[in-house]
Amino acid sequence: MRRVHRFAFHVGRVTLHVGRWAWYVSAGLLVAVMLVLVVARVGLPALAEKKIEIENFISEQFDYPVRIGALDTYWEGLRPGLQIKRLEVFSSSDMSRAIKFREVRVSVALLPLIWGEVQIDSLVVVNPKLAIERLADGRLQLTGFEPMAMPRKGGGGKLLSWLLRQRELIIEDGELQWFDHKSDEQALYLSNISLNLHNAGDSHQLGVTARFPPELCGQCSLNIDIVGNPLVPEELSGTVFLQAIDMNLGRLPKIARDAMPATLAGEFDLQLWSTWRGGKMQSARGDVEVSQLRLPLKRLGTAIAFREARARLSWKKRGKYWELSLTDLWLGLNGPAWSAGRVRVAHGPGGSTAHVSRINIDDVAAFVARISGKRKFAQNLKMIRPGGELHDIELTVDGKGKNLDDYSVTARLEGFRSEPLRKIPGVRGLSGQLSARGLRGTFLLDAKDMVVTAPHNFRAPISTNTVFARLAWEIKSDHVEIVGKDLRVSAEDGNGTGTLELRIPFDKTLKPDVDVQVEFSDGNGAHSSRYVPINLLGDEMIAWLDSSIVAGRVVKGSLVYQGNVADFPFREGNGRFEVQLEVRDGVFNYLPGWTPITDAEVHVQFKGSQMRVTHDRGRLGGLDLGKITVTAEDLRKNSKPIIKVAATASGPVTEVMRILRESPVTERGGSWRSYLGLGFGIGGQSTINLRLSIPARNASTFEMDGEFVVEDGSLAFRVPRIRADRINGRVGFDLAGPTQGELKGRILGGAATVQIMGQDEGERNETVLSGRGRFTDAGLSEAFQWRLGRYLQGSAAWIGTMRLRPGYDILQLEADLSDMQSTLPAPLNKPKGQSQKLTLVSESIGRGRRRVDVGVGEIIDARFEFSEQEQGWDFTRGTIGLGVGAVKLPAGPGLSVFARADHVDADPWFQVFEHRGGPLFPDFLRRLRGEFQSVFLFNRRLGRLRVDIDKKPDIWHGRIVGESIDGRIGITETAARNLRLDLDLERLVIPGKIPDAPKIRGDPHALPLLALKARSFQYKDKEIGALDFWAVPIDQGWRVVRANMTRPGTELSLSGNWTRAGEEQRSELRLRLRSSNLGETLQELGYPQQIENGQIDLSASLTWQGSPLAPAMATLGGDIQLSAKNGRFLQITSGASQFIEFLDIASIGKWGKGMPFKTIGGDITIENGNAYTQNLYTKHSTFQLFINGRVGIAAKDFDLAVQVIPKLGTNILLWGTLPILGVTLLALEKVFDKPLAGKTGITYTIKGPWKEPTIGTLGQIELDRELEELRTGGN
Repeated sequence: MRRVHRFAFHVGRVTLHVGRWAWYVSAGLLVAVMLVLVVARVGLPALAEKKIEIENFISEQFDYPVRIGALDTYWEGLRPGLQIKRLEVFSSSDMSRAIKFREVRVSVALLPLIWGEVQIDSLVVVNPKLAIERLADGRLQLTGFEPMAMPRKGGGGKLLSWLLRQRELIIEDGELQWFDHKSDEQALYLSNISLNLHNAGDSHQLGVTARFPPELCGQCSLNIDIVGNPLVPEELSGTVFLQAIDMNLGRLPKIARDAMPATLAGEFDLQLWSTWRGGKMQSARGDVEVSQLRLPLKRLGTAIAFREARARLSWKKRGKYWELSLTDLWLGLNGPAWSAGRVRVAHGPGGSTAHVSRINIDDVAAFVARISGKRKFAQNLKMIRPGGELHDIELTVDGKGKNLDDYSVTARLEGFRSEPLRKIPGVRGLSGQLSARGLRGTFLLDAKDMVVTAPHNFRAPISTNTVFARLAWEIKSDHVEIVGKDLRVSAEDGNGTGTLELRIPFDKTLKPDVDVQVEFSDGNGAHSSRYVPINLLGDEMIAWLDSSIVAGRVVKGSLVYQGNVADFPFREGNGRFEVQLEVRDGVFNYLPGWTPITDAEVHVQFKGSQMRVTHDRGRLGGLDLGKITVTAEDLRKNSKPIIKVAATASGPVTEVMRILRESPVTERGGSWRSYLGLGFGIGGQSTINLRLSIPARNASTFEMDGEFVVEDGSLAFRVPRIRADRINGRVGFDLAGPTQGELKGRILGGAATVQIMGQDEGERNETVLSGRGRFTDAGLSEAFQWRLGRYLQGSAAWIGTMRLRPGYDILQLEADLSDMQSTLPAPLNKPKGQSQKLTLVSESIGRGRRRVDVGVGEIIDARFEFSEQEQGWDFTRGTIGLGVGAVKLPAGPGLSVFARADHVDADPWFQVFEHRGGPLFPDFLRRLRGEFQSVFLFNRRLGRLRVDIDKKPDIWHGRIVGESIDGRIGITETAARNLRLDLDLERLVIPGKIPDAPKIRGDPHALPLLALKARSFQYKDKEIGALDFWAVPIDQGWRVVRANMTRPGTELSLSGNWTRAGEEQRSELRLRLRSSNLGETLQELGYPQQIENGQIDLSASLTWQGSPLAPAMATLGGDIQLSAKNGRFLQITSGASQFIEFLDIASIGKWGKGMPFKTIGGDITIENGNAYTQNLYTKHSTFQLFINGRVGIAAKDFDLAVQVIPKLGTNILLWGTLPILGVTLLALEKVFDKPLAGKTGITYTIKGPWKEPTIGTLGQIELDRELEELRTGGN
């Protein structure tokens, strides 16, 4: 406030000086005043004629030569006036012109002239020109005049007093030059000077305007209305108006700047009205705007610069009380202007008060940092960059403010922000109410969306939704005490309440005492890394905590910190640090790479430098967790903490193995990779007790041990395919692998025991599994699920060893098969009691590769190789040898099977491998090769046979060569029934059946699509001709699309279906035989002397229950159409032969030399195994033969009526092409063994079994009746 008063005082001084200089300029008017005196003496009428006398008079009075250009008198109303033109005043020393007036007009009061007194009523000076200079010694003078001394207090001379008594003095269009000999600055030139002085006794009014250089002032003026002696300030009272637009203090003359502080500068726009009393200012008001202001600040030793400020100013004083008010204040201390609202300052004897509506902390802080220069405080302030706003600042000072308790302040903080600096946190969004008095104060924190950034303590900013607290502080003799109550925080990561007590000593060598107690809830464990105190923990421990705590919900928790910061973590008991957390739905991952713990209910405790985590429940993958404890003894920075984890988990063995397989144990030493990478399936329940020791500095170097308990488990090796179940036992382990244990269970159907022992041989860690037990036929069948299992009976004792080392494992197993029996066909049959040994070796042969060798006596030798894939082990290549000795692995991928035997009966093997849909061969099978000295198939001996086929790429191709067959074979997997068999043969021989061989029951669903072509087809020892056979699978079974057998002059075509519904089979056959020379055909088929010549066309459609290989004759049905002509039955021996299992050639005794026939024809109907005919006939030029009746094919009996009208010689021979004809002709043989009757129309009856039929004769009536019975079936 003192500066404001000084400023007002300087304004007053400047105002007085301006007035004085105006009066000095008016001194030039003294010459004009002298003229008025002359006029008063000599009289106005004569003045114009006495110009010279007037010049001399004035020159003598002032000691300066004066020249008047012209004089003239005038009257202004009743006031006489004198007009002087071109008045010049010269220097007395060199006669140089000092002052020049273009015109002076003076009007004189008339009444004073009566008593001889000249009183100017109005003095007007037009265009005065003068120069003022300051000499080197500091004195002032009008150019051309002697230097003038500054007026003394109360002085000014009679002339000046006389001027102040004149009513009006006016200067128009004046010019002034200022020269300063104490400065190198150019002369100052003022133009358009206008001065109005009005006097009325002690009342004086002065108005001054002028045109200044634009760089100094754009528009400046002064108006004074005072009462009193202007030369005596203490007597002045009145008002002063000062206007300065675009006024630059730096451009003021040096004489004016010397009166101001050296560093004061700035540009002003002001309009200021002030009131004065007794020479002192009482009030001031107006608009003030300043830019680029520089004010001296002695305490800083430099000037402070303001960018801009503007306000409406009001200052007033009443006695000892004064008040300053700035409204609509805008400040730009360091940056753009901001609104401070209203500023009010009041001062009186009782004290002072100040109010500020708003303070922009950003601008003030930047301003303070700038004016503080290079001080440490300024550097810190620049780095902190505080911002925000203070509102409604109230400052009160009681009395003279000699004591700190005399000061009080209140303010409202909004949106405060700052950047962190070293250990001082940064903040955004801090708001609250501040109140302080003296050494104590309070802060009511009430903020929304506040963010605290403390990189010294936490890695990430801490965000809140709302924060409330009541903070109080007190400055004591040696410390500051801060107390926080009712702390409440709500945030996305949780809510909290608590209290705070902080004692900060002034002694920088001492650390603060802290007492913090916080309770919180609804925490988000996924963001726990934000709250890990990085200043207290080492980097390794922080990294471990980051990866360990994945997610969770903190239902409640607490924090207690009591003690001196220097004693943390209070290992000596001189303080307390404890954090308690209750977590639900937690997700923890204590060791990188392990399956995380989920659904955890956890109690977390940090106490001092120790950590203890207790899990009440949770899940590890698919395992249920029992109690888990996690402890660490020393978490301090620069320590090397070891985290110890003890856990119990139970659940499926498969899940335990999966977790271990995916864990980092496979990357460490020991046999874990070998143990877990064998490729096996596991099952059952288990419990695992696990203990881990984890260095936080390098978690990958953890140590591990524990115990694995199996309950009713199972184990299924994929390479080889061995299964164990009902496994119970315990296995200890460490990081190197299993250490010791025993497992009991059942393997391959028999009891087994496995001992586990870990061995440490120098740098080589090895785990040995030694087992023994028995396997059974049922166990083998169930384990391998192959169709051969049902052919094995018995059990066998086995003993085996598995060795597991890092990167290597081997399984060796031997079994005595003496107690086992194989009912497989030869050569794999084995009676019980025969000694035979099974050996199995499974060995790893490189990373991700395994070889398996299997041997059974001297019969089977096999080599397999497998490769490890993401989903398990895949077969790569292999060889199976049967009776070929030792085998080697094939060069390419896939399986090759080689077999060699002296004798093979293929019929039972077809039943073993009967194809029932799906792939015939496994996809990995690539080659089949067999060499057999004797092969039996379909109860026929095929002789030697050699087969060699391979798969390229999806079709099997090769050759089949032997005594009965020679050609190429192709096998294709089809979409419909998965198998197609193509045979392109040069030769196909079907030998005759072996006598008394068992019947073969086939299955049509098991037959493939068959395409067979044989250029030479031989049945038994009969050459049939070429064969074209095509059969396809259908939904119900198998369909023969065509079976065409051709030779010159003969065609035989077959087609039909072989179906099955459930266990019932059904056969359908369509047949057609056409021959242009039946006798020749029979001759070439091996039946000579049967028929001579003859043409035949026979069609048949037959059905029966059963397979084509085993028909049920009682179900036989169908139709036959027969037509033959122009042949001769030759004499043949009696008896019947079957032709290709369907056709019998029957002879019927000796009929002499033969019988020609012209035509043979008729239809035969077959029902339920009985053949019926009503129109079977034979015609010849010498006789006719008609046959009617039934032939029982299933019952093998006759019920026929044969009418013969003979015109013939001796014996007749008939040939039947089917069994019905054969047995009929057999019956006729019996008839014609007797001499035929000599009359026409004799009818014979043939009844009874085929071997011994009864033959009789019938009359016409009997014949008609017999025929009717035959037609009606006896009804």
